[in-house]
Parts: sequence; C-alpha cells; structure tokens
Amino acid sequence: MARRRTLSCALAALLAGAPALAADDEELALAYGDSATVSIATGNKQSLRRAPAVATVFTAEDIRASGATDLTELLQRVPGLHVSRTYYINEPRFQLRGVQSEFSQQVLILIDGVRRQSILLGSPEELWVSMPLDQVARVEVIRGPGSALYGADALAGVVAITTWRAGEQPGTQLGLQAGAFDTQAASLRHSGRSGDWSWLAWLRAGRTDGQAETIHADAQTALDGVFGTQASRAPGAMSTRHRDLDLQLRLGWQDWQAQASLKRRHGIGSGPGLAQALSDRDWADTDFAVLALDWQRSGWLPDWDAQLHASVTHTTVDSLYQLFPPGAFGGLYPEGMLGGPGRNSRVHDLEGSLLYAGWAQHRLRLLAGWRRSDLYATREVKNFNFQVLPGVGSFPVPLGSLVDVSTSGPYVTPQQRDLHYLALQDEWRLAQDWTLTAGLRHDRYSDFGHTTNPRLALVWDARHDLTVKALHGRAFRAPSFAELHNINNPVNLGNPDAQPERMATTELAADWQAHRSLQLRLNLFRYRMHDILRLVPHADPSSGATTQNLGTQDGHGFEAEARWQPGPGWRVDASWSQQISRDRLTGLRSADAPRRMAKLALEARLNGDWACSLQARHIAGRARAAGDARPALADYTLVDLGLHWRRSALQGWQASLLLNNLADADAREPSPAPGSIPYDLPLPRRHALLELGYRF
Repeated sequence: MARRRTLSCALAALLAGAPALAADDEELALAYGDSATVSIATGNKQSLRRAPAVATVFTAEDIRASGATDLTELLQRVPGLHVSRTYYINEPRFQLRGVQSEFSQQVLILIDGVRRQSILLGSPEELWVSMPLDQVARVEVIRGPGSALYGADALAGVVAITTWRAGEQPGTQLGLQAGAFDTQAASLRHSGRSGDWSWLAWLRAGRTDGQAETIHADAQTALDGVFGTQASRAPGAMSTRHRDLDLQLRLGWQDWQAQASLKRRHGIGSGPGLAQALSDRDWADTDFAVLALDWQRSGWLPDWDAQLHASVTHTTVDSLYQLFPPGAFGGLYPEGMLGGPGRNSRVHDLEGSLLYAGWAQHRLRLLAGWRRSDLYATREVKNFNFQVLPGVGSFPVPLGSLVDVSTSGPYVTPQQRDLHYLALQDEWRLAQDWTLTAGLRHDRYSDFGHTTNPRLALVWDARHDLTVKALHGRAFRAPSFAELHNINNPVNLGNPDAQPERMATTELAADWQAHRSLQLRLNLFRYRMHDILRLVPHADPSSGATTQNLGTQDGHGFEAEARWQPGPGWRVDASWSQQISRDRLTGLRSADAPRRMAKLALEARLNGDWACSLQARHIAGRARAAGDARPALADYTLVDLGLHWRRSALQGWQASLLLNNLADADAREPSPAPGSIPYDLPLPRRHALLELGYRF
C-alpha cells in the first residue's frame, strides 16, 4: 500500500512554471542577472567567472529545467554540497566539504537578504521542513567562508535565495496539486504594474503524509529487550506528515520594495522520533513571519550608490512529542513519555551600505548594521523528570500527568542578544587583467564578545579563455542560545562562556573556456576549523554534558566541474568532488559527510515543445562517528528523470512527468551514533509526479 502511494502521480499547476519567450528571459536576466553573473560574492552584480569566490548560480530557467520542486532538491546539484537528513523531524542537513553538524549551523541561508537562522539552535530556520520553489526566481551559492561580508554562520558557505519581486512575471497563475505521498495543494499568484507602483501576491496551501519507508528497529526496540516489553512501533514508518501554508505580499514604488511573508508548517511529524523512537502521535507547529523594507538607489550622490534594509522576523514554535511510546520503561508511561517545548523569538535587523566608485580602479563598499535577537515566552510541558544517579546515569521519573514546568524546570529561559557590525570592502583593479578584492568585518556581540574576519581574493585573467583565482578568508559561527543557555534538555547544559567556532580557508580556482561549447572549472581548497562547539561529557558521564569549545578539524580536497553545450537546447553539467577531513582530537575522519560525490545533470530539447532532464548523483565514502561499531555506510546512486512539455509562449499550459529514484535504490543517510536506529534513515524509494501548469 505504501509503495502504491509512493508511485501515485500528482496533478499540479506550478505557480512559477510557465515558460517565457526569449524576450521575457532577457528582461528577467536584466533584473536578476543571468547564469553567467553573480551578486553574492561581493554584494555587486558581476561576472561569475571573475567573481572573488567559488559560486554556483541557478536562474529561473535553470530551476524550471531541473524539475526540482523543493529547495533541497535543487541544492543537491551544487558541487561539494550534500543534503542529508537528521533524526530531528527528518530536517535537511547541509554538508559542505566535510563541514557539518546535526543542525547545519555552518551554512547561512538568506531569503531576499533576510537571515533564516534559528536563534535557539543556530540552524537554518527551525522546523524548516520544506521550501517550495514556486516563488523562487534565483538561487546563488558560495562554497567557502563568507563572514567578511555576511557575518556569523557563513562558515562553510552561503545560500542566497531571491524570490520574485513585485511586478515581475505580470499576470495570474493558478494551480492544484494531488498525488505522491497523499500530497495535496492549491496555489495562486498574481503580479502587476501601474505607473511607479508594482505588486505581487502569492499563496500556497497544502498537506502531505510524507514518505512511508520503514524503520525496522529503534531506541524503544533496545529498551524492550531490557524491560521484556513490546512497546516499540518498529518495524514502522517514519512520521513525516505536515500541513503547510506559504503567503507573500510584495509592493514596489520607485526605489522601494516592501514585503510581508508567512511560512507556516503545522502538524509536523517527528520523522524517526525526537528520542529516536517511532511515534505517530507527535506534532509540532511553527510560524515564521517576516516584515521587510528595502530601498536602493543608484547615483544617490555622484559616484555613490546606497542601500537600506530593515526587517523584523517573528517565529513561534509549539509542540508535543511522544518521546517513547505507551508501555515504555516497563509500563511506567501508559500514555507514553511526553514532552512539549515551545517558544517565541523575534529578530530586528537594520543595515545600510554605500558603494563608492569615484576612486579610479577601485570600488569601495561600506556596510554597517545592528541586530537584536530576542528569545521569549519559553514554555514546556512534560509528564516526566530526569533523576541523575551518579555512576549510573539519568532515569526518567513519571510525573503522572502533563505538568507545566515553564517556570520550575524549563529547558531554557528568555534571552536577548545585541549585535553591532561594520564592514569595508575594496575591489581594486590592479592592472588590466588583475583584480584584488579585500574585505574586513568586525562584529560585536553583547553576550560573548567580538570577532574580526578578513578576506583576500586575487583574480587573474591569464588568457582570454582562462581565469585563475587565489582566495583566502576567515569565518565564524556564533554560539546559539541553546549552546550558551540550555539548563535542562534533559541534562545537556549550555555554557555562557562558549566562544564562536572559527575557520580559515584557502582556495585556488581556475575557470577555462576550453571550447565555445565547453567550460571547465577546478577548485582546490584547504581549511582548518577550530574552537568547535561540542557537548563534552562531565567527569561523571552519567551526569550529562556541557557545551565546550573543543577540537580542530582539518580538511582539503577539490571540486571539478564541466558544462558542455553540444548544440541548441542541449546542456550537460557534471561535477566530481572529493574531500578528506579529519578531527585532530580523535585522529579519525570526520563522520557522516561524503568523501566523494559525482553529479550529472542533462537537459535536452527533444522536439519543438518537448524536453527531458536527467539527474544523477553518487554519494560515497561516508565514515561512522567515533564509537559507532555499526557496519560502514553503503554508497548509493540516485537517478531522477523528467519529461517536460512547454509551449514557447508567455501564456498557456505546461506539463512535466517526474520519476524520482528511477532505479528504486535503497539509499540511507546515517542515524546518530551509536545507533539507536541501527539501520539508518531511509530515503524515499521510487515515486512519480505529474505536474501541469497554466499561466494567464
């Protein structure tokens, strides 16, 4: 039955899917930049080939041609970037060059310039679940440090997402969706212009039961062996259901753009279980709301361009998790072991930048900003408490019923953090074929102090068809509120004296236009990450662990890319990435992250309005964590196939048939050591999706 649901088809109208005429594509390229330009590297639109960073760009047409429906699917195409899954509600886990953590704190996510980091965990937007691509116009990714421009958390890379602005793609697009994994959705988008005014409204609502692959054993399976019970729900399916609502309103007037957006995910299942024990009674709700105002003017003063950004983001999280099922711990919990943490958070951002081009051969950018992060209304209910037995460990003691412990024993208390920062960047044209980009940013935090991070990038046009780059930068990750202030979760403690993680990276890159139809890129990198934030067991390990800056990770490797366009309407993108990273504390290879990745994407215009896409990725060489005695993780290869019908008109229909995991591979991502879920976390098996779109 689960397989039949997996193989069911979807009927959909894609909000951003209708193809456009060449003139429309040219207009979008002028507004957002084409695939050969990038803005994320310096904050200015410039040639991707000459940008002082190693970057990947996806335009609106790239997104349509890929067949991806969610951001995580699109990011799988980036060389050196792997999207794994975590035990924490099956969240995406971003791994770059062997740098990774359970909550992906080392990768910064920006949407329309607004940071999407959780201030509690430091992760990209807590309870991320999914981000549909309906409203996404462009995605840019830099691999390597970005703190000299973007500050905290841009340690291993930055992902910048740009949504459609007011007035772009004028008209109305309507859609319905139903099918795979019992997925249903409805969507509507309208955009228009009148004089100096422009507007856009987008709404998408849906639900899904999520993938139905089986977990054969879990943490409760092991407890059943100890207590002689049969409480575990394994073998059973992960709970990956959720209901979603996405809303965005944008208004433009002359140099101003205002937006209000809401991302709501309700009834979220806990994946394999928050305590790695299966449950179908969990739920979590999150609302992420944004109000933002942007102003940008070229020629504000002679030789000066200016930008202002102000935003307020508000997050609400509520939940009730069944950590262990009814009958756990020898029947002490007839209703199951329950815990329900919740919290509100608010972040205010104000940033201004000036670009000065009046000094010959120089382009100077001055950036200044302020951010206030508030964690408030922290709350928790649960029907247990932990009793620590020295030398034995912690044991859950039943409370008899759900008890509000928000004041008596919460996992964290309200916190506030202020940040002030200042950055300076100079793009200096040393000679006709040489450009030196130098940057420096200073961040001062109210809770843990200050940090300064520089960058240097030398770009040389060695020949008309060859560009060489030498790059060096330093970056940091700010400790999250949980790492600083956790007091009972259940016995893992924060450390108010924790300092930022730090990283220094050196890269050498070459971009060669070997033929008018063939482009080759090679990037060599080496990094050292130190002061890594980890939970370190106490002298008596049974009493828990505390966050400490402990350990250093060294890594090196390469990313090779090729783009071949053998004829009109044909394109092949291929990459091979390899990294070796080691934890100097243990001497072992870094756990979980792939050592080798090969990726292939083929896009072909077959006949008239018909096209196909083929994407494949091979993930290999993942090591187990220290102390994990399970067999080595198996390599896997996934292949996705798409068949697309697109009319070459601004209005009308389009259709796509997508077959994901075409070979029905049994692919798995690692569960946490030492293996409470012994057979790891399965990825979805073969499934199909049929999409229809209409634009009018």
